[in-house]
Amino acid sequence: MKIEEKVGNKDFVDYLETQRGAAKSLRTSHEPQWKSINTFMAPRRSRFEESDTDKGDRRWNAIINNIATKALRTATAGMLAGSMSPARPWFALSLLDPAIMERADVRLWLHGVEQVILAVLRTGNFYQTAQLVLKELLLYGTACMTHVDDFDAVAWFYQEPLGSFYIGIDEKLNTNRLIREFQWTVDNTVSKFGLENVSSQVKNAYDRGDHLQKVDIVHHIQPNNILDLTSPFARGKPYIGAYYEKGTPGQKQSSTELLGLEGFFERPFYAPRWETTGTDVYGTECPGIIALGDTRQLQGQERRKAQAIEKMADPPLQGPSGLAGGEVVNLPGGLTIYDIGNDNKGIRKLYDVDLSVQELRLDADAVERRIDDAFFVSLFLAISQMEGIQPRNELDLTLRNDEKLLQLGPVLQNIHGDLLNLVITRTFNQLVRGGAIPPAPDIIREQQLEVQYVSSLAQAQRAVATQGVDRVMNFALGVVAGGGDPTILDNLDTDWAVGEYSRLVGTSPRLIRAADQVAAIRQGRAQQQQQQEQLDALSQMSQAGQMLSQTDLSGDNALAAITEGQDG
Repeated sequence: MKIEEKVGNKDFVDYLETQRGAAKSLRTSHEPQWKSINTFMAPRRSRFEESDTDKGDRRWNAIINNIATKALRTATAGMLAGSMSPARPWFALSLLDPAIMERADVRLWLHGVEQVILAVLRTGNFYQTAQLVLKELLLYGTACMTHVDDFDAVAWFYQEPLGSFYIGIDEKLNTNRLIREFQWTVDNTVSKFGLENVSSQVKNAYDRGDHLQKVDIVHHIQPNNILDLTSPFARGKPYIGAYYEKGTPGQKQSSTELLGLEGFFERPFYAPRWETTGTDVYGTECPGIIALGDTRQLQGQERRKAQAIEKMADPPLQGPSGLAGGEVVNLPGGLTIYDIGNDNKGIRKLYDVDLSVQELRLDADAVERRIDDAFFVSLFLAISQMEGIQPRNELDLTLRNDEKLLQLGPVLQNIHGDLLNLVITRTFNQLVRGGAIPPAPDIIREQQLEVQYVSSLAQAQRAVATQGVDRVMNFALGVVAGGGDPTILDNLDTDWAVGEYSRLVGTSPRLIRAADQVAAIRQGRAQQQQQQEQLDALSQMSQAGQMLSQTDLSGDNALAAITEGQDG
């Protein structure tokens, strides 16, 4: 039975096609710049046409100097290691109420949830997909990832290549609509949607056994607050997804070509942008866009340098007319015989190439440095070469690269808000729906969870706060060590300082005891100290009595006089 949905009196697919047309028109102005970036930095990244899939043509031929491509590789690895490294925890869960966070059971439950989420991301394909997303974010300023349920891995992720999707934004300028265009085989299409829901063309291809034939499909994901859909897959869910077969350009779609509908509890896609301007939908600035001019210039310089070297090594020649039709032997010791005629100069260069290759190389080096700077290569190399996870490394990173870290601050916030917050939230909800999260303590059942980031980049940017704690503590201790008034230490709330420092550097909650545990330890220590003082006092009294019993009272001494006086 065909799936049919109406919006007013208009076919649903026609409505979706209208939205796709508007989104395509909006994206068109960005495409020339994106394609130029492809040409000179990453020729195989985008998918502006379905036919771009599995294309192995001569696209790399425009790249003579590959410094931009290598800078992109370094920046991608550094961004991944610095913001969401699979080798170490990069986020921590907390509550807005600091009093509740003092409880040991609360902190341990939050830590356990963190470990479960990290395990899902680590055992699935999140990090592989995130690397591709970060690469496109660096290149084009806009990237896209979809996040679906998976029976085996809980969560599964797909990177959508630039050119294969369109996005839309809401009144708060957050992305809320995704339109994907992709190809599936006839076999995959029938397997997902059923033979009764595909078009006659796909059904005929399936019946005749042409199961590998490609089918062009469009997938819309949008909020479910516009359409009143009756599908059980979309009812009551905040986001819906609609699939339909993409028709031939100019050919009217019909509602019978709708393949299926689905619903989502959370937005199942993320479209982080490096930087936007005003109400622009797509990113307007990023390292790839900034470095594009220098990269194009560099390719021209490398081409001219290669031509100059070739002309100097094998220059164009001129000679007498007697050589016409003859053979010139260019081998060492070779003999060329010709009629010299009126030309006694023989074979010689047609012109001299007076070009300093060294100057070209120096100029190209300056361009390469500008490209590296655009991709923050020195900063990302510092991150990737850091040893261990000690806070001092993040501090060292801050001291060496504070200016670059300030430049990365806004985009890091965009990555946190437009990508990682949403990934963590949706993964957590998937685990809750799957029954994989242990019951929370009763006190936090109505509390809102907060995500704090403890990656290398996040800690480096927050290292200013840890430097402040270090400086105040060291100053106070230095005053006391220098003979100053020790009561100055009374100004320091050392308990708070230790907890705040631990929070800033992102250590495990097991490292810091809860306030009630600390109070119990201190009370026990005070009781032990009091008991010891009592024992010491009794011991001193006993020693004094023993000394008195052993004292010689005979003779002329003060103690004997006192004793005699008492006896009298």
